Amino acid sequence: MANTVASVFIDYLAGLPATSNICSELGTTLTFSSNLFAWVEPDATSCIVVIPYGGGPPSKEGDRQNPRVQIVTKNPSMHKATKVTQELINTLHGNDKVCKGKVFAIQSSPIVFDVREGGESKLAISNYEVKHVKL
Repeated sequence: MANTVASVFIDYLAGLPATSNICSELGTTLTFSSNLFAWVEPDATSCIVVIPYGGGPPSKEGDRQNPRVQIVTKNPSMHKATKVTQELINTLHGNDKVCKGKVFAIQSSPIVFDVREGGESKLAISNYEVKHVKL
């Protein structure tokens, strides 16, 4: 995968130990292309998807950017989707170990969507801004 903000988040999440709060709530470790995906939501009923999107403008000097990332937690259980997303927010907010900048959660609790087409999975969403990514 190319070195993008999404790929850096994927690498960080895939590297979390089974004892981390996120993996404990999910009930398993995160593995890219199994239960951890980038850009596109798969047909899987239980997974996490990292989706990059535009953030604020770069610095006037052009050497820093402020990208954003949305993380979607998909699970048949609304309770589990919400708990995993809250742990993502708790773990990632203020974290400076994910990438060359500092991650800030845009909201303090998950955005919850209860019904999916066909009713098969629930979604909980969180959004993050990475401040001052040095190029």
